[in-house]
Order: sequence, then structure tokens, then C-alpha cells
Amino acid sequence: MLDEMVRKLAEARAELAAHKTEKAKLEDRITAEIVEKYGDEGARLNELIAAAQQAEIAADDALRAAAVAQYEATQDKRPHPAVTVKVYTTLSYEEADALEYCQKHLPKALKLDRREFEKVARAAEPVFVTFVVEPKATVATDLSAYVGEGYQAG
Repeated sequence: MLDEMVRKLAEARAELAAHKTEKAKLEDRITAEIVEKYGDEGARLNELIAAAQQAEIAADDALRAAAVAQYEATQDKRPHPAVTVKVYTTLSYEEADALEYCQKHLPKALKLDRREFEKVARAAEPVFVTFVVEPKATVATDLSAYVGEGYQAG
């Protein structure tokens, strides 16, 4: 039963690989034809796009900086109909201080590091941990030996 299933999977993988290879060859051929026919124009457009992208980034950065500067001077969050300034409050603290605070006042804020706990639990075997054995099958990546006329089912 497994021999037949391995053969079917191997054939499906082989067929998928063949179709992907055929598609990749077609895409390469199309790309080569496009480059041959429009290569110079494509290169020129790529240069124009790169320059335009840099100009867009610079203009965006300058506009944002100017809007924030104007907000800081006037407190106006709508310095222009197309621009809104949003004010965010972030917290700055030492992680050790926050951890100490949470241990004393806010234990619900502390989270279990599962990876670290499970590494220790495998060795310590605490009584509240149940070890569940779960078999999982793995299938070889290369099943080409199971396709074609040379294959003999075992």
C-alpha cells in the first residue's frame, strides 16, 4: 500500500517539477525577447524610475519634516489640507526596571518563555508536565527513484 502511495507522490512531484521547468523556460524566452526588442528603452525607463523614486523619497521626507516643524511652532495638526500631524506618546524605560515592577505589582504582564521552559522541563520533568509522544511521518524530498520503468515495488 505504501509503495503505491510513494509512487503516486513521486509522479505528482515529477509532473509538478516538469511544469514549473517548462514555465520557467517560457518566462526566460519571453524576457530575452523583450530585452532584445525593448532593452534600450527598458534600461532608460529603469533609470528614470530610480531617479523618480529618489526624488519622491526626498520630497516626502522634506514635507514631513516641514509639517512637524510647523506643528511644533503653531500646534496646528492640519497645516495643509493634504497633511495631518499625528502626535504619538511612546514610553522609554529600562527593561530590568519594568520586569521588577511587574513582578511586584503586575504579575499578569509577565509571559512564559515556552522555548526556555520546555528545554528545562525536558530535563527536570516537573510533575505537572505530561510528555505526549506523537509519531510524525517524513517523506524524502527526492522520490525520483520511484518513478518510471526502473522502479520495482517492494
